Amino acid sequence: KLKAIATAPLFLKDVRQLSPHAQTYGLESFHSVVNRFAPKSTAFSYECMAARTMIAIMHFNENSARLQAETSEGHKQWHVKAPKARKGALTVCSHKTPVTFGKCSSITKKI
Repeated sequence: KLKAIATAPLFLKDVRQLSPHAQTYGLESFHSVVNRFAPKSTAFSYECMAARTMIAIMHFNENSARLQAETSEGHKQWHVKAPKARKGALTVCSHKTPVTFGKCSSITKKI
């Protein structure tokens, strides 16, 4: 019975959609960080753009693996999202610890 369920065409189609070959969330997040530090609407020299890109890379690496936030009692924190694409279906997501600017702020002060 398990073999029949696991090899059913609809189940196999769903599994393919769950695990795409190219997962783009991390790449889109990185591009968002780069656009924040080096906006496309502003003209920068090559050296300035290279420096801003390096700062964006360090900021992304510092904050890409943030832990889930906890309450003072030690319970994990969660929040509810209501994406427009899901038409009213709510999604529960983990609440991450605040973003840090440790390396970036010390470098930008020196510049």
